[in-house]
Amino acid sequence: RIFVFICIFVKLMASRSTIQSKIRKARSGWVRPTEKQVQAANLSINPSEQNQPAHCYQTGCFTRLPIPERGDWLDDYNESGQSFKSFQRLSMKAIPHGKCNIIELVLVGPFDKRKSPNIDKLIAYTEAFFIGCNVRLSKYHLSLTDVCGRKKMNDKNFRNNEENNVGGARCGAEGQLQLDCHDIFDALSNQMKVGGGSDQRYVLCKVAITMADLYCVKNGEAWNYLFGQAHAGNGVGVFSFARYCSNSKG
Repeated sequence: RIFVFICIFVKLMASRSTIQSKIRKARSGWVRPTEKQVQAANLSINPSEQNQPAHCYQTGCFTRLPIPERGDWLDDYNESGQSFKSFQRLSMKAIPHGKCNIIELVLVGPFDKRKSPNIDKLIAYTEAFFIGCNVRLSKYHLSLTDVCGRKKMNDKNFRNNEENNVGGARCGAEGQLQLDCHDIFDALSNQMKVGGGSDQRYVLCKVAITMADLYCVKNGEAWNYLFGQAHAGNGVGVFSFARYCSNSKG
């Protein structure tokens, strides 16, 4: 009888949780798009744009965004979303043109083969994903010293951050080294200008990859961590594999 009672209790609690998740609203005010809005966003109901590739349309491969739970991003931040048409209108896009079609991967800090992803496979995957681009590993690696402790005093966010002592490399909550994404952007941009030679003119964008943890500062507030970030205007980005490592801190 006790076992039966426990089973019934668990089912009741699960049903209650499901009902609550359906009726609760995000604290941020975010509202889940309707199916009609989703269709309009991916152009599938616009007769004048039926020549779009099939993968632009809903194919049943993806589920709708669920109602956010406490602690989810959308519960704290009201994202407006983006349609495919608005994405096409973006002025800050890295598009291959002529010989300028190279995505250059730049190693930042130690990249132990026993704990890090296979570089050759990473290059092959990137080329397969970004059709029309050639991918290569930069011969210029950045050390941790190159990206630690740099301050951008001409950036108003960082001028404000000086007062709060945020920005630059730091010790994370788990005792791990965390690099500021903007410091890496600085180093990559500088490398494109003066450090790469004539072949840099064919580089579409540079993407730093690192086994160090990342964070960023936005509106004077230091975030806990990031997996990656990009600066489309400067053609630079960074991605960390630190949190994919089984024995990593963070």
